[in-house]
Amino acid sequence: MPTTRPTWTTPRTSCTRSSTTPSGRRRWTATSPQRQGGSRRPGCRASCRCSSTAGSGRRCVVPDREAAGSRGRWPEAAMRAAREVVCGVGPEVEPATRPASAAPTSIRRPDRRARAPSRAVGDAVPRRPGPDREASPDSPASEVVLGYVDAQLLALRQAQPGVVADSPDAVHQMRVAARRLRSTLKTFRALFDREPAERLREELRWLGTVLGDARDAEVMHARLRDRLAADPVSNGRAAVLGRIDSVFDARRAQARKQVLRELGRPRHLRLLDDLEAFVAEPPLTGRAAHEASKELPGRAHKAWRTVRRRHREVDGATGAGEPAGALHEVRKAAKRARYAGEALEPVFGRDAERFAAAMEEIQDVLGAHQDGHLAREAWTALAAQAHAAGENTFHYGRLAAQEEAGVEAARREYRDAWRAATRKRLHAWTR
Repeated sequence: MPTTRPTWTTPRTSCTRSSTTPSGRRRWTATSPQRQGGSRRPGCRASCRCSSTAGSGRRCVVPDREAAGSRGRWPEAAMRAAREVVCGVGPEVEPATRPASAAPTSIRRPDRRARAPSRAVGDAVPRRPGPDREASPDSPASEVVLGYVDAQLLALRQAQPGVVADSPDAVHQMRVAARRLRSTLKTFRALFDREPAERLREELRWLGTVLGDARDAEVMHARLRDRLAADPVSNGRAAVLGRIDSVFDARRAQARKQVLRELGRPRHLRLLDDLEAFVAEPPLTGRAAHEASKELPGRAHKAWRTVRRRHREVDGATGAGEPAGALHEVRKAAKRARYAGEALEPVFGRDAERFAAAMEEIQDVLGAHQDGHLAREAWTALAAQAHAAGENTFHYGRLAAQEEAGVEAARREYRDAWRAATRKRLHAWTR
């Protein structure tokens, strides 16, 4: 494959396959402009969806493995194009490596039949609403759910360049997309063959774990700094801030290194390909063809029943107060129920939206509880380090006490959020 990159104008580019790598993955070369429809830029992988429809505005965000180099790192030029160029919208790009005499070229879309069936309009497999078709109550259940899966897969791809570039909140966005995908495959598992869906869920769990350490370190670092800045006592603040930054900068750097390493490995690339194949030709069960209005509300109701069960476990856990672990299980269940409601909003509208909002309120309140619990532990650990170094630990104890007060407040707010979430009218549509 040539090492130079061609010039391309986004609205007129297309892709062609010229050969395969030893691992069997496709390699792309530039050809003369002859596209009519979507576009694909140099460095795109076979599963890039930027060319699915003309002028769709979807970002091309996954550079090709061969462009990454032997260590799985993506060159800055590829990442800049992936972050900034939008199909049908982005600017013309002139890579510095192109010889001045080289004529402008573009990329033609490949024949994907060897890997997955065509996504042309009119495909016989009911999957998700097209650009001119909206989901409705009588749509196949699989079409509604796969529309949500497709949207989260796009979000996963769009977040990845920001993760590599260390953009603010990018790790969070990618982690949330992976979590939504995994949750949806569980909530609506009756629509899909068990083995491929479970395999994807396991791989998405792995991706979430990879991103989790980086995100947790990022969140905790910001929380501790904000808590310290809001404290009116300023004596000794500089020493505390220095210790916070020293510990969490190192933790974030180590976590980021791990994220970049894993995102460049074949396992992650296979996951993206498998998700694409799952959406292109979903392994549907007989229930997938049922009308959305009859099949899907019960799935949301089942997710809600899990939330109620987790809540009862909290109530019966202790007499002195709810343990953080049990409340965290409620939060995870509420999160899954929220995602179920979000997935069904195109069909059930305000009913699903209100349901999702109530679950989100529980999630947010318990998220504050969990964050406060972990922050209190972090202050305690930092105090131990400061004490060992002979430093004053007054600030640490004071701020840990503030976190404890926040945890207690979150528990009270949870009771209010729970009462609001149990209103019958929120759940009438799920039965």
